[in-house]
Amino acid sequence: MANTKITSRVLADNAVLTANITDANVTTAKVADNAVTGDKVADDVALAGNPTTTTQSAGNNTTRIATTAFVSTAVANLADSAPDALNTLNELAAAMGDDANFSTTVTNSIAAKLPLAGGTMTGDLILGDNVKVEIGSASGGDLQLYHDGSNSYIHDAGTGQLRVSTSEFKVLNAAQGEAMIAAIQNGAVTLYHDNAAKLATTSTGIDVTGTLKASGTVLSTAAAQVNSTSAGGFGFASNNTAFYSFGADTSTAGSYTFQNLSSNASINITAMKIEADGKVGIGVSPARTFTVKSAAANSTQISLVDNDSTNEVFAVGQQSDGDGFLTVKQDDGTTKVQFDASGDSFIAGGSLHVGSTDSVSSSAEVFSVYNAGTGHSKMVNSSDSYGTLYMHNESTTADTFQPFIVMQKGGGNRGNIGLRHSDSVLGISGQNGISLRTNSTSVQAATEALKIDSSGRITAPYQPAFLVLPASSQTNIAINTTVNVVFDDEMYDIGSNFASNTFTAPVTGKYQLNVNVRLDNVDTAAAYYHINLVTSNRTYYSIIDPNFSADLSYHTIQMSVLADMDANDTAKLDIYQNSGSAQTDIHGSSWTNFSGYLVA
Repeated sequence: MANTKITSRVLADNAVLTANITDANVTTAKVADNAVTGDKVADDVALAGNPTTTTQSAGNNTTRIATTAFVSTAVANLADSAPDALNTLNELAAAMGDDANFSTTVTNSIAAKLPLAGGTMTGDLILGDNVKVEIGSASGGDLQLYHDGSNSYIHDAGTGQLRVSTSEFKVLNAAQGEAMIAAIQNGAVTLYHDNAAKLATTSTGIDVTGTLKASGTVLSTAAAQVNSTSAGGFGFASNNTAFYSFGADTSTAGSYTFQNLSSNASINITAMKIEADGKVGIGVSPARTFTVKSAAANSTQISLVDNDSTNEVFAVGQQSDGDGFLTVKQDDGTTKVQFDASGDSFIAGGSLHVGSTDSVSSSAEVFSVYNAGTGHSKMVNSSDSYGTLYMHNESTTADTFQPFIVMQKGGGNRGNIGLRHSDSVLGISGQNGISLRTNSTSVQAATEALKIDSSGRITAPYQPAFLVLPASSQTNIAINTTVNVVFDDEMYDIGSNFASNTFTAPVTGKYQLNVNVRLDNVDTAAAYYHINLVTSNRTYYSIIDPNFSADLSYHTIQMSVLADMDANDTAKLDIYQNSGSAQTDIHGSSWTNFSGYLVA
């Protein structure tokens, strides 16, 4: 029997069972191409093992079998580059709030937003602290509006100007109950203090209500006027305490007054007044062209200050006693000229010329008073630098003293200094005497050194003079040795020049020195006694020979000399007994004395 190919038409349905087919007997080589068709395969075929098939290209949407590779590719393409937290449908659903109507929800939400192209908002725009409204293309915005929790800001950080355009502009307080700034188109700009207008612009300038204070310089670049609509003028204040006003004087037409006012303007003190006729008064209404009233005693009223050193170089004022003074100083503050109504006046250095010329015969003059008709008086510096005062009197009457200087006190007592024409004898006359004084710039306060009274008596109360005594006797003086006589009891010592038994000359001159020594128990056995007046320049002696018939109870030795002594020279008294016994005493008290005084 010939082999007959078994086809699917030969085999009855369900004739070939899997139990009758051994494993691996049915291969693709045993099955003809296209032999197994869909109608030959059961609807629910279970393929055991790992059957494979051709993987379709991505995007194939036919009824072909999708391999695991095809599915993986399709799933990967679906997730694409989605992050791990959004690469599953569950994660996507959770991200959309598990809202099955997510599209509708989003559409409705977007419809409630303001479009980029603009639109109308029906509610408030509320931004948190430090959240800025940034306007402009610059990074961070050219204009920023924000609140930082403490303050609110309008910050223009861009180019150009910050312009606010309106016909009427106002700045109010937070409660909107008080005006702070107001600006009206074609009208005033007004600044307020506590809702009260204080400064407002006008068509001609500004109006100020209240006090105007300036800490710097107020300048005008053109002609300017400050006008007051009231008679009281206008005022200035410093530190809210010192007030000054200036204005027309209502009592005198054309007069102006500067006043220092109290804080309540109740006390007006005239600081300066300018009268209509040009008179100027400082501190007082002027009686003359320029009048200054002293603010207090002992104060300078007018002064000029050196530009470089800032020292006062000229001053006029009032002394503590009410009298006036005038001083002219160098730029280092040294007073060169002083006129003091109650004290000393002087000119220190330089030249003073009064008369028809500024120089009289000598370029060395430092003071001159000149009159062409009667002569002149002058003080000059001669070649040896001594000052000389020349005074000239035209009288030629012989044997008369013509006064050159006449001094008189209140029309009463007077004194004169003059020269007798015939022999050029200088005469000084005081109505009640002449007193020479030292040690003070004030004559009244000076010490009287020499006085000639009206009777011609001369006294020099401070002329050096002394008289000293021994307070007790020196007994049994030693023999054949010099013994210093002790004078320890001063009767007087003008100038305090005597000390330790010694007189010291205070100045160089001629001194009259007098000695009187009483000796008790004089020894006739002595060869001699002599006293020695010892001075720095020389020693003066007085000697006796006690060649008496018997010892004497007492005997006096005296000496008087006019000694020349230099300043600080000294004088003392010694005694010397040659041989005999040490029995002689120098008697104490006034029997023995040592005196002296400056003669010339």
